[in-house]
Order: sequence, then C-alpha cells, then structure tokens
Amino acid sequence: MESLADDFATARPLFVALGDETRQLMLLELLRNYGGLRVGELAEAVGLSRPAASHHLRILKDARLVGVYRVGTRNYYHVEPDLQVWRLMARLSADAEQAVRVCVEPSATY
Repeated sequence: MESLADDFATARPLFVALGDETRQLMLLELLRNYGGLRVGELAEAVGLSRPAASHHLRILKDARLVGVYRVGTRNYYHVEPDLQVWRLMARLSADAEQAVRVCVEPSATY
C-alpha cells in the first residue's frame, strides 16, 4: 500500500491535468490526430479561445501528457510518447484494483 501511495503522489500532476473536462477533450482530440494539431486547430476543435487552449496545453505539457514539435515557425502539439508516464498510469490502475480487491475480498492478497 505504501508503494501505491508513493505512485499516486508521483502521478498527482497527471490527475490534476486529467481532472479537467476541457483537458480531457483536448487529449482526446490529440489522440484522434496522431500527427499533432496547432493551438488554433485544437482551440477550434474543443470550442476554446487560443489563449485558453494555450493555458490548458501548458498544464498537459507540464504533466508530460502532451509534447510539442516545431516545423518551421509552426508548433504542433501531440500526445507525448513518454512511456514512463503511461506505464505509471497503467501500474496505478493495476495496483489500485488489487488494493480494492483486498478491501472487498479479505482472502485476496496484495
């Protein structure tokens, strides 16, 4: 359980970033557009102003869920392929399930 608590603490920025419905929608749009989107395209897709989209992108970027690459003078935002972040989320999901099973099924082991 202590390991699970430590992982949750490490993943806190992920939960904060994904705790907002607008950022969830932005991440979904980026998942649908594999090559990435520019701020204006993403803002239009989710119904935001460009400054609001930039604000939300910064939070997703700080959480290492979104990355950016440059082509000439254009910036494209994309789902960050940082496998460490995605593995942490997968591990948390599996570990949390096991922890809940121990609470619900006393005979289960963790």
